[in-house]
Amino acid sequence: PVLYYSGDLSLFNNTNMAIVGSRNIDEKGINFTREFTTKCCNEKYNIVSGGAKGVDTIAEETALSNNGNAIVIVSDSMQKKIQDKNIRNGVINGNCLILSAIHPEERFLVYNAMDRNKYIYAASEYALVVSSDYQKGGTWTGAIENHKKDWAKILVRKQTDIPIGNQKLLEMDGIIPIEEIQNNLSIEQYVNSFKSKFQKEQADQMKLF
Repeated sequence: PVLYYSGDLSLFNNTNMAIVGSRNIDEKGINFTREFTTKCCNEKYNIVSGGAKGVDTIAEETALSNNGNAIVIVSDSMQKKIQDKNIRNGVINGNCLILSAIHPEERFLVYNAMDRNKYIYAASEYALVVSSDYQKGGTWTGAIENHKKDWAKILVRKQTDIPIGNQKLLEMDGIIPIEEIQNNLSIEQYVNSFKSKFQKEQADQMKLF
């Protein structure tokens, strides 16, 4: 494959956290996205975004406004994306990298948007699903593909009034729930503590046999 890019490729030397979600998101999801992105920036994670409206844009804008790094993997019109002032300044300052697997002048196609998901997950160590529809949409499709391929560890927002897609993802093995932003624990500590708890539960179940 040919990848087009603008920015500093050395950003990939850091640990990447993908933040994905629906275009339509409520105020609670917006606040969660901003808080979690800020925590990631404080812990020196790169934010990986798909560049779409909604969760993607909120995450990348929050990262850049908090002196964090953003890797934006677009599915259409990279040439137009780079005209955004914040993105352009981020590229110039070295804390934003734009990538595309399609020609920079390509128009939007659903196929390209779906195909772009694998790049987001494969480029990341972790991926947070903020908001997802159920059995439809790019967020759901990307999360399910990643769950099968195991590219990135999946974290899913678990709060009251979350979409049914989030609820169904949380029922799957290996999914890490995030109910609130915990300042006393780093993201890695939280993930490791959940994995230890999950492994213990599996061991206890095996004892029954």
